[in-house]
Amino acid sequence: MNIRSVEIKSNFYFLVFALLSTMYVQLNAEELQDRAWFNTSLDLVIGAMLIFLVLEATRESFGSFVPVLAILTVIYPFFGQHFPEPFYSTSLPIKKTIANLSICLSRGIYGTALSVSATYIFLWVVFGSVLQAWDGDENKGVSHGMCQDCYKEQVIMLDETEHYYIVS
Repeated sequence: MNIRSVEIKSNFYFLVFALLSTMYVQLNAEELQDRAWFNTSLDLVIGAMLIFLVLEATRESFGSFVPVLAILTVIYPFFGQHFPEPFYSTSLPIKKTIANLSICLSRGIYGTALSVSATYIFLWVVFGSVLQAWDGDENKGVSHGMCQDCYKEQVIMLDETEHYYIVS
């Protein structure tokens, strides 16, 4: 078995787990809101699975630094009561932390980050796709830049002899 087939198989399992856990949260959204802090064992398993999947997707996309930073941020409140006053933090039990991060529909995975990515990041992706479809990524001999000495916007043009000249 080669590495590529193992990677494809693990990605398939991640996809199945992501679909199942997301479907569970979406199909039980009202019940999850009603029992916000009194979750069942299945809720917590699904929540832990969602947290793991988000951390793995983040590691796959951005490397190890961002997930490690996220993990440190999540475990900080568990040890916050042992720190001096400016760094003191109250502690939540692990069950409430999992519920708050994953299956609580107003915070955590389904909170601000999801709404921002669903609106603004999506719009920028669409804008970039439209720009690329219209050959917006081609330079066409014109480049915009900032003058380092005068901080005025300049346009650098390429003439027929392929010499650059600056138009202020």
